[in-house]
Amino acid sequence: MVTGLYAALASAASVFIGILAALLASNLANLSTQRERVEKRIEAIDARLENLDTQYQQFREEMEEIREEEEAIEARQTAEDDVDSFIDSYVGSEWNPDADSVSKTEMEAALRGFLNEAPNEYHYEELERRIDDVRDELEPTGLMGPTPSIPPDAAIIASNNQIEHEWKIHRNQRFNRAYRRWIQTMTEIRSLQGERTKLVNRHESLDPRQYRNTLAAVAAPIVFSVGVPLLFYFFRAIDRTILQLQPWVEPTIVGASWVIGLFVVLYHLWQEVSEDRIELPESPDTELDGDTEGNLPAE
Repeated sequence: MVTGLYAALASAASVFIGILAALLASNLANLSTQRERVEKRIEAIDARLENLDTQYQQFREEMEEIREEEEAIEARQTAEDDVDSFIDSYVGSEWNPDADSVSKTEMEAALRGFLNEAPNEYHYEELERRIDDVRDELEPTGLMGPTPSIPPDAAIIASNNQIEHEWKIHRNQRFNRAYRRWIQTMTEIRSLQGERTKLVNRHESLDPRQYRNTLAAVAAPIVFSVGVPLLFYFFRAIDRTILQLQPWVEPTIVGASWVIGLFVVLYHLWQEVSEDRIELPESPDTELDGDTEGNLPAE
């Protein structure tokens, strides 16, 4: 009769062990699914970040190229104005060498003295282009007077100014377009980096080691509710006794052990269903102009 009781207790305990094992298997499967989903999302973010980084570099290089082009145009225009001032106010008055024998090197030295600083490449290019104008401004060595200068055509000047203005507008549009794309790309990169950081933290939190308590809850009833009754059942079957005890002590030990194993199972299940849940915050109060039907307020 006692052996039948022990077998019944072990069989009943196996039901609870099966419940815990199923819970553990379900949790591990859910954990694996979540980790796989997070890993795939991280891989997608990394691929997108590589693409965005390439675009980010391209937009920045385009802006730098436009800025350098604008600076070069301004430097060239400044050089043209400086050479104009050099020819109009310095050549032939403060600097008046022989027009037939003056060399390019002497002109460059005179320009350097006029500017009080070293000319840049645009100054030299403009000076070389206007060497004849410099010679014309110098006092002639023969009987012939200086070659009269031909005033520039007003229509040509206006046309050139219009072309330069249109090119400036075009450069500004290119720069603004590249700048907007650069800002959008940078914003998306920062957003994805923040999301990736959260996903990495989430992936680290999905650690299978967190189910050690569940494994302990499975092992405890195996030992107390199954192992102990089966052990006494085995010794009863071979007509052996472990300890020389009163007849009522052995069933009491087996029953108490079985209850302990059952208590561990129930306590763990109670912890699983009563763990703290994070409540979502309430929606903030937001007042919008107009009525609830979406009509604009009257002025």
